[in-house]
Order: sequence, then structure tokens, then C-alpha cells
Amino acid sequence: MFRLTVILAQLRYNSLMIDIMTEAARAGGKVLLSYFQKELQISHKTSHQNLVTQADVESQKIIQATIVKLMKAKGYQEEEIGFIGEEGNLRVKGKFTFVIDPLDGTSNFASGIEFFGVYIALLVDRELQAGVMYAPVFDEIYFAQKDKGAYKEKNSRVNKLELAVKPLKEQILGTYFTSDTKKRDNTNKKVFQLAKHLRGLRCYGGISGIMLLENYCNIYVEGSPKLWDVAAEKIVVEEAGGKVGDWNGQEISLHIDQPHQSHEVIVCHPSQIKEIVRLMNA
Repeated sequence: MFRLTVILAQLRYNSLMIDIMTEAARAGGKVLLSYFQKELQISHKTSHQNLVTQADVESQKIIQATIVKLMKAKGYQEEEIGFIGEEGNLRVKGKFTFVIDPLDGTSNFASGIEFFGVYIALLVDRELQAGVMYAPVFDEIYFAQKDKGAYKEKNSRVNKLELAVKPLKEQILGTYFTSDTKKRDNTNKKVFQLAKHLRGLRCYGGISGIMLLENYCNIYVEGSPKLWDVAAEKIVVEEAGGKVGDWNGQEISLHIDQPHQSHEVIVCHPSQIKEIVRLMNA
């Protein structure tokens, strides 16, 4: 009886966190849509290709405010809540740390292209436990919690996600051509080397992870994503049966204490990662 009570309590807890993250992602997405395909104030972080807009900043603010409001309404103390966000305001001290990318795909967004998203991951005691990926233009939510599977919600319908397996020669490779000049040449070399063995290459940018979950592309390779780019994607993809590894095919370690440190990432079906690594280095 005690064990059953614990299991039910854990299920309610996980569902609560997904609900909070989903509501926060939708709030951030609403901000983004209010700016989308309109004149923007654009600034640059490191180069003309590394953009930030007022939409990024305002989306992060409303996401964090929504999370705090909903957590406090459920009885959690603000001191328990921490954030790691792309647009600053790092506060990694709470039991619950939310990793936020308020606008993944800023270049697409600023160019009026629909492929962008809001990503939120949850760390509990520094361990990745849940993730939400939201595509505002399409009003599609992709979510997962550890050991509970991955799902897509659209129009109040929820479907389980599962990555497809195809022969490599029938697969599409998704990527993002990084604005990080130190990483660009080597990333491009690896991507084009792999692409020779596949059906084709597509640069989806900030929605590549979602394209993979939809099985539109089957492999995703990137050379410089940061913690907020990869955390939510990692748990959702892995709960859908995928693998998020480094360029050696090994498990990636999330850089919680150094969130600006980049990762070299392969996202694919786990049965194919060794061959993908071989082809990238052939």
C-alpha cells in the first residue's frame, strides 16, 4: 500500500510539472507570435548571424514569471526555483531548475520563417527530469518526463512519439549552420561528409529537433548548441526512443555549471549512431 501511494504521488508530481512547463511555454509562444512577421528591434551577440530580439527577452520574462506563479500556487517556495536562460538571469540554486530557450531559431523568426520554438527543460536536484518543446505557429507541444515516454499534443489530442528507423541511404539529415566561427568549418566538414551517404540535407535551424520527432528528418547533427538548446530536446528525443550523443557516439554531459559551453551533438536512432560516427569521420 505504501509503495502504491508513492507511485501515485510521483505520477501526480510529474504531471503537475509538465502542466506548468506547458503553460509557461504557451505564454512565451504567445509573446513570440505577437512580434512574428512584424518590424523587430534586432541586436547582435557575437556576429551579424547571432541575433537577439526584444521577443526573445520578453518571452523569457513571461516564461519565468509564469513558472514562479504556478509553482507558488501549488505550494512551492520561490527559493526552491532556479533558472538557466539563454537571455541571462541565471539562478542555479533551487531544487527545481528550469532551463529555458525562449526562442530557439531566432534567425528564422527574425526572417519571418515559421520554424522556431520555445524549449523548457526541468532539472530536479541537477538531474534532467522533464522537457517541453513548443512550436507556436503550429500550436504543437512535444513533451516528456523521465521513464514515462514522449508525447505530442495538438488540438487537445495526445499521441505517443516514437522515432522511426530507416536505412541510412533513405534518411534526411537535419542541421544548423552555426554562427560560431570557431566551430563552423569543422561542423560543416562533418555534416557534408555524412550527407554524402544519405538521401539529403536540410537546414531547419531552431526546429530541427521537432522535425526529427516528426520523422521528417532522421538524423540531426550540430556543432555548437548550448545547454538551453539541447536539454529539453535530449529528454524528449530519448523518451521517444532516440539517442542524443556526442561526435564520438558517447552520452553527452549537460554543462549545468557552464551553460555557455557548447556541445557537439548527434541525434538519431541509437542503433545507427556508431555507423553515423564512422561516416562522419571517413
